[in-house]
Amino acid sequence: MKIEGQSFVVTGGCGFIGANLVKDLVNRGAGEVRVLDKELREASLGDAQASGRVKLYKVDVTRPQELLGPMKGAQGLFHMAVLPLGPSNTDLRMALDINVVGGFNVYDAAVQGGIQKVVYSSASSVYGDTDAVVDESHPLNTVNMYGATKLTGELLLRAFATHKGLGYVILRYMNVYGPGQTGGLINAVINRLRQNQPPLVFGLGNQSFDYVHVSDIVQANIAAMASEVSGEAFNVGGDEEFSVLQIIGILQKLMGTDMKPEFRPAPSGDVGRRVGSSQKARRMLGYQPSVPFSEGLRQLVGTGARA
Repeated sequence: MKIEGQSFVVTGGCGFIGANLVKDLVNRGAGEVRVLDKELREASLGDAQASGRVKLYKVDVTRPQELLGPMKGAQGLFHMAVLPLGPSNTDLRMALDINVVGGFNVYDAAVQGGIQKVVYSSASSVYGDTDAVVDESHPLNTVNMYGATKLTGELLLRAFATHKGLGYVILRYMNVYGPGQTGGLINAVINRLRQNQPPLVFGLGNQSFDYVHVSDIVQANIAAMASEVSGEAFNVGGDEEFSVLQIIGILQKLMGTDMKPEFRPAPSGDVGRRVGSSQKARRMLGYQPSVPFSEGLRQLVGTGARA
């Protein structure tokens, strides 16, 4: 599906990843971008609104009656609305309502509205805790509520493809970071160091992950929608592994401080390592991570703004 001139729906379109995607869709010439979010944070969309091609809808995905109108006549859907990791693992019922029931509602409205293809933002949490570098054939062994709901969202989408003919691509993100993020390890460390407070380390700090810049996540979403690929799941990462303590060390050096971290107990459901292979996305979608981790961190620190 081409991007230029087409109409797209982005659920969670005012969020960290969603807002970056909306801006990119406008820059690529999308005819109309319909932004669905429970909280309409217009400032997050920057200059995209000035194009006149962005429409905002205050929508709660748990209320199916609010979804159908914005879906009608659009060609593609990027489903990004989500209750994030921390809140999902704290409030299990809310995670079920938003990530699972909400996902069903979104897919059902997409079918009724005539949408041809869905790109679903899943997560590497579906793999659980593993020492292996995971590819898409790795067992799905999630151990927390967030991962369980994201995996259920994948399975529901496959069912809609079977029963309703809905085209789809699933993207399993590794650890995403970048400008505009309000949560996550990197954001937390930068903000504490700027306040002359020690960075917090939960556990030993040897937990390691694959970090990917938000601009590369946007690139993967566009590639997935534009391709003729359907019915596939892809890992999307930066192909670089760093531990918590390594990240703190890099940020301390960039920010000119040697403040010692403060260690606290690891929360339940914490994982020790999650690193993925993005080779399938490279091969089938033409995905190519473009922002090296060290450069992405340097850019965040250099802005002087919230990470």
